[in-house]
Amino acid sequence: MRATRETGGVRLVLLIYVAGMMILLAITRPLQVNHDADYRNSELKTMRQLISTNSTFLTANFKGRIGNQMFIYASMYAIAKKNNMVPVTNRQSALWQLFPGIHAVSAPKHVLKGFRKITRKLCCRFYDDLHNLSKENTIMDSYLQSFKYFEGYEREIRDEFKFNQRTVERGSAVLAKALETIQQNKNNTSVCVHVRRGDYIEVHHVTGQILPSAHYVRRAMDYFRHKYNLPVFVVVTEDVTWSRENIDSNDVIFVASPEPEVDLFILTQCDHVVLTMGTFGWWGGWLGGGEVVYNKNVAWPGSLYDQWYKKDDFFPPSWIGIE
Repeated sequence: MRATRETGGVRLVLLIYVAGMMILLAITRPLQVNHDADYRNSELKTMRQLISTNSTFLTANFKGRIGNQMFIYASMYAIAKKNNMVPVTNRQSALWQLFPGIHAVSAPKHVLKGFRKITRKLCCRFYDDLHNLSKENTIMDSYLQSFKYFEGYEREIRDEFKFNQRTVERGSAVLAKALETIQQNKNNTSVCVHVRRGDYIEVHHVTGQILPSAHYVRRAMDYFRHKYNLPVFVVVTEDVTWSRENIDSNDVIFVASPEPEVDLFILTQCDHVVLTMGTFGWWGGWLGGGEVVYNKNVAWPGSLYDQWYKKDDFFPPSWIGIE
């Protein structure tokens, strides 16, 4: 009974707060009319309607860069659906700009204050208790990096992560220009190779993550050379120098866009993907939908990352791990 009264009290406070914000916007709007005010008014109206129907909301603390935020959103969205809750984000987030078709309800950040907070410290493991949440407005504070959170919702997540038109046009142009530099038949199999080094060079000795070797990348590429006739490899990387020194060949082209979202789009356009490290490449492989090869040697035994990460939670079983 007490929990019911508390939940009802929170809904009442939210409803009063949202109504107050709508009145404030209505009063100030004649002084300064702009599209942002119109959208905030629409957000608040939607929230008020949902609150009045006793809806329960689920949001998350979005942190990190694109790959991390995509995991957080996809997991939050599916967890909300499984718990019969309403997924909520803020329209000003970077994800909303990159994927304008996101279907989560948008709400101003201040409306989300006061939600119950759930924390899971380990980034790359699956916590099955999150599929059975109590009916309280909740914010999740975790990286939620497991495909298992959104199993059964793959089609919806792919619809959520449709790139904005500018990224599609820019990425298509960059890829087409790169492919012009190599002799190929239009029916050749394309394999994107994501070489991520960058910040991992600085932190891997602390976290215990293993930097994939040139030997691993070459073995992964040879897997596709043996399986397909004359594949073309599109290397997407922020470390072109290392890549040219270690994996260059007459069937390899290099792409290094200054726009990360363009690189991510290109990864999704290849038939298959080779991964090295990080969630950025993971999403390129997952959204691409083809074969994905990953490095089995992720972390040193007993290291921090070895404790944070569980292979079977992070990599889908259809993906191919090699050393």
